[in-house]
Amino acid sequence: TDFPSPYAYRLKQAIKALFGPDCHVYLFKSEEHANAALTSKGLEYKLWKPMCANDSADNSGLSTRDPINDPIKSATPKSGSPLLSDLPVVPILPIPFAFSPGVVVSKTELDLVEESVSPVLLAGAVRAIYNFKAFLAEVDYSCWEKAGLAEACKGKWRVELPYLYPLCKRDQYPAIWDTFFKAGIILSCDYDIPSILPPSDELSDGSRKKVIKLLTEC
Repeated sequence: TDFPSPYAYRLKQAIKALFGPDCHVYLFKSEEHANAALTSKGLEYKLWKPMCANDSADNSGLSTRDPINDPIKSATPKSGSPLLSDLPVVPILPIPFAFSPGVVVSKTELDLVEESVSPVLLAGAVRAIYNFKAFLAEVDYSCWEKAGLAEACKGKWRVELPYLYPLCKRDQYPAIWDTFFKAGIILSCDYDIPSILPPSDELSDGSRKKVIKLLTEC
């Protein structure tokens, strides 16, 4: 049994720092438990990936917004907070999945019974969210545009910076993964989980050109 702690309150305040002070926040032991709680009530919900909008892609494989020139601001309104729809939202927290509490965010009050979560996991989630907010304020992906990312990915990858989604068939992905791995670049091991590009200042020009070349060829 988990001991009482202030971290459930602190995590809710951290979530409200992202979504706005008037939202309703519910905590669960895992994202899977959060999804199950919503499903048991017959509630549809949306996942929220904090660094990209949930736009559909056009035929070019690129998001209908401009993810390269404006990767962060276009995913959120001018306030810097994600837009809440009429559906509850399950945010993907910026911490390892096995250690991630489940969170449900809603514009309206929901009939959900929260779960007790380990204070250690809650404390880690609080710190991760505030660190992530600081990261978003400074992150820069402009060098990927200059390197020709959009043209390299067109028709082969969908771009929602920092995420790359393969447009190949599922059975073709292992060979593509092997090609990148042999070049010293590790893609997501799971076809259904996107790969993540690092910000502009974390790779040299040579490394970026290598990535662009592989994206063009694979």
